[in-house]
Amino acid sequence: IAKCAAARGAWFGAREEWKWRQLAALLPERFQVSDEFRSHLEAPSESRDFARALVEWALSVQAARKGLESGAGGLELRYEDLIRTPEQVLEQIEALLSLPPSPEPRRFAAETLRPGPGAAASAAEAEVLKLVAGSGIDVLLGE
Repeated sequence: IAKCAAARGAWFGAREEWKWRQLAALLPERFQVSDEFRSHLEAPSESRDFARALVEWALSVQAARKGLESGAGGLELRYEDLIRTPEQVLEQIEALLSLPPSPEPRRFAAETLRPGPGAAASAAEAEVLKLVAGSGIDVLLGE
């Protein structure tokens, strides 16, 4: 996800980086990132876009989980689970939405979902990923 968001380039740049400033304000209270990681969040570079996307992803996961814990209703789905066991994931979705089982999504999943090779991290991305060790972001990545 972080790679996809970073590929959009201007994702954080609209309105003088308003979105990024909002996310950055939450960072110190949610994660214990190193000064070296923080340095990747500011200077324009490939690592900056990736690091920012990683922060946004981690904050989004935390917010979604907090909503689920508060009883807001919902379902946490992992892409890996959808690819590996689409039948189980579809059952969970149908149960959440009180829908009867439907063959159409199962047929579509069987025809289209395939595990693929994971994309290798670039050198800049690998460096950023090393720097999140011990921050709490690393725990989310490991799940």
